[in-house]
Amino acid sequence: MNDSDMENESRESDGGADEHIVHCPETCEFEIGGDYDYLRSGLLETAGYFALRMAAHFILNIYNRCVFGLRVRGTENLWKTFGRGGAVVVSNHVHMLDCTFIDCILPHKRVYYSTLETNFRIPYARRLMRLLGAVPIPLEIHKKPRFTSEMRRALAGGCYVVMYPESVLDPYHEGLRRFHDSAFRLAASCGAMILPVTVIFRRPSGLFAILKRRPCVTLNILPPVDVGMDGTVRERADAMQFECRKLMESSVEGENTDDTNNITYML
Repeated sequence: MNDSDMENESRESDGGADEHIVHCPETCEFEIGGDYDYLRSGLLETAGYFALRMAAHFILNIYNRCVFGLRVRGTENLWKTFGRGGAVVVSNHVHMLDCTFIDCILPHKRVYYSTLETNFRIPYARRLMRLLGAVPIPLEIHKKPRFTSEMRRALAGGCYVVMYPESVLDPYHEGLRRFHDSAFRLAASCGAMILPVTVIFRRPSGLFAILKRRPCVTLNILPPVDVGMDGTVRERADAMQFECRKLMESSVEGENTDDTNNITYML
């Protein structure tokens, strides 16, 4: 199956676009040209990326812990993906800064964050997003095969690609919404494993109970999913989606928000 077949089948199965809940000003012009540099893999771009990532990692670790009470658990599952090349990270999309929660657990890896093309029309933020690894998902169907091909290159190079199967942000939503299959088809097409993570909200305790009105955040890193290379791309993608959703539903719906056992603060 070639890239065009994958994108057409994905388009049919996705069933149309989701309605946006969060709206940001999109006042800048942006269009993905035929030579758009998705990966920014040149020497200077790579050096600049990791220098900025180191600074962002330090600042965001402190900020997310102090402001959102961020805790991370399941780090042993993260290590299982190392030494296997790249991986596709999938997460529920329930916080404006959930990408920074994920970014903090992968400081030594190059990470690409797939995001809506329209987000690259947001003034100021779009430049920082670009520098920190955001890549736009084309709106036009005929441009999507090249996007898929570039993300395959990233995975083959040992990078991580973060995708949100729910597509659009729904802040503080409880439970999982409908999944699109693009992330699973990407992983299945090149034999990459998927690392599912969930953003969970818990009741503030201690000092946070006094200072915070919003829930605190826990990031759960779940066991990676790898179905091998048997069967068609569609069959492998369906199997991955089924396993990931089962793990993520168990994490989201079975979470005891008052339980703090076995939870470690991010380093």
